[in-house]
Amino acid sequence: MKIARKEKDFFKRKADELKRQKLDATGSFQEKRGNIVEASYRVAYLVARKKKPHTIAEELILPCAKEMVRLVHGVEAAQKLSDVSLSNNTIQRIIGDMSGDVKDQIIEEIKASPIFAIQADESTDVAMACQLLVYCRYLFKAIIKEEFLCCQNLETSSTATDVMNAVSSFFDKLTSMNTELHLAYLVDIFEIFNQLNLRLQGKDSNLLSHCDSIHALLAKLELCKKRVSVGKFMMFPSLNEVLADGQLSSTLSKEIMDHLSQLDDEFRCYFPDLSPQHAGLAKNPFLCQVDDVLEDAQGEFIELIHDSTAKNVFPSNSLSSFWCSMMESYPKISDLAVRVLLPFASTYLCESGFSSLLAIKTKSRNKLSVEDDLRCALAATEPRIHELVAQKQPQKSH
Repeated sequence: MKIARKEKDFFKRKADELKRQKLDATGSFQEKRGNIVEASYRVAYLVARKKKPHTIAEELILPCAKEMVRLVHGVEAAQKLSDVSLSNNTIQRIIGDMSGDVKDQIIEEIKASPIFAIQADESTDVAMACQLLVYCRYLFKAIIKEEFLCCQNLETSSTATDVMNAVSSFFDKLTSMNTELHLAYLVDIFEIFNQLNLRLQGKDSNLLSHCDSIHALLAKLELCKKRVSVGKFMMFPSLNEVLADGQLSSTLSKEIMDHLSQLDDEFRCYFPDLSPQHAGLAKNPFLCQVDDVLEDAQGEFIELIHDSTAKNVFPSNSLSSFWCSMMESYPKISDLAVRVLLPFASTYLCESGFSSLLAIKTKSRNKLSVEDDLRCALAATEPRIHELVAQKQPQKSH
């Protein structure tokens, strides 16, 4: 037989070939290819989270990675990174895959939630295109979860009216008054508004906390009026410092009083109802009376306020965490409370989202369809990279 006359090296080569095929069959090589694809996904996800251009992966990240590996592990190890696909098109495609996966997860979570709320706002990007951002808030695993939902192009732009214009009317009177004193007063007033603005910002805010802040402002304005009426200005430190003899003219005092009254009226006009229904129940059920609760939920309410376990955990949990944890045991009462806590109280998330949008969609990237990048950058839900990788095959950068 011809095979009997083959050299020993022939059989050795065949044995090595069979070993390689066997390794591939058992998944060793397949695992390596999967790691290569996963590396592409991990880099793409980091690019999206950091809101960087897609080209940075191939132009900067890959060369830097190769150089570090070369210095630490040698040229051969560094060359293996060439198998990781990080081209501009690859990064864009992967970000689209991850965005779709995150979107699917969020939609499924919203469907599973008994109730949800949305926040929407619009702005114009660098390409003068009107962009609509939408966030959602819903129940998920015993918490109220906030998530980026979508970014959509609008064919036309629109502007919102100002929530309050009382301050602007005060500037019209500056020419007839002592400018230094008025500027000092305005510094103090804007400091009060800045403090309010900070309290109204941030994630996980709700109507209760915002109502408390607005109530505090109205009470502060009332106190300011009382003190100004008797010539006391300790609530206006800048104005108090500028006053040489601690006295203010009756004309200027009246102007300040009128302005404070105008501010009070404007706030009450824009926020006519500062006590949401069932606010007391949501804030602290153990301080409420049975008559404060809807009749069909009163029996359940009595059980809750006599539940020593619930009473013990209430002080150590946030309102949203507490009520979400009570949903199964006390569904009717919890539903009333969650409906107070769930709605968005401001457009803070959308406003911060627009900052991210402008960071991503720069003048040099003004043709970019930004939704996928924005979802990967802003969503709290992470893409299921292992599942996505299992569906893909690796390919080298070109």
